[in-house]
Amino acid sequence: MFSRITILNGTEIDRQERYGAEVDYIKMFGLDYFALKKGEEHAVAIPRYEALVEIHGPPDESELSGRDSNMDDMFLHLSLEYAQDSRSKKVTKTMTVKALKILAKKLFKAPNIKDMELFYTSQKSRT
Repeated sequence: MFSRITILNGTEIDRQERYGAEVDYIKMFGLDYFALKKGEEHAVAIPRYEALVEIHGPPDESELSGRDSNMDDMFLHLSLEYAQDSRSKKVTKTMTVKALKILAKKLFKAPNIKDMELFYTSQKSRT
């Protein structure tokens, strides 16, 4: 069924885009697939995986071992404070200080980011 889709949400899917997406799918769910295969629940939990492996071949272990399917590893949980207001925000680990200042300005409706100073405080130092 999915292998025959040529248009999705009004966008044409070409061969190269499909190939890249299928290979990414194999890499993303490879560790989960091999863990579930022992219990034979893999067909329900990870649909189309075996068919894609037959088409593109199995992924290298090096491609799987370094990958973690947990998206939370890509984010930091920050607690931002300004005056008497406090907000929690989830941001990417690659966010720049400038982007963080802009985010804080928007969250707190602060007047100017030029004069804004950011300070790091850990939970341990607060107690």
